[in-house]
Amino acid sequence: MENKANLWNLLHEGSIVAFSRDLAGKDINVKANIKYLCQSLATKPEFLSIKLRDCRGLSYRLLNKSVTLNQPDLLGNCSLEILRAEENCGQVSVFCTEGIIDLDHSFAEYILDDGSQISLTTLLDGVDRYWTNFKRHEKNDM
Repeated sequence: MENKANLWNLLHEGSIVAFSRDLAGKDINVKANIKYLCQSLATKPEFLSIKLRDCRGLSYRLLNKSVTLNQPDLLGNCSLEILRAEENCGQVSVFCTEGIIDLDHSFAEYILDDGSQISLTTLLDGVDRYWTNFKRHEKNDM
């Protein structure tokens, strides 16, 4: 079984720019902006969309305040910078610069700007390509 935190850790240093719920209310759509990863993919999308299937829970706890938002629509258009994530008993906590997103969903699908679906393996390959090129350029600059 896939560790659900892997995707969010892959997106560290990116940001979540929008949340929306589907019409049936079971799935949550998350729009992420992570330029280095998107630029390393073949189609160079501007954003990555994550569809959280069968989402049974999503809340956002603001740090240093006793405020919790339980409606993804209240987050609407936002800019939550992703730092890291942890999974515990199937639930994911995504740590952002100003708060923590708690998620409980069955699985996630990853969708590019053009509507095509992409696998987590392809995303991981894109990250590996980016860091390989980064290290190569770093060596050449020395």
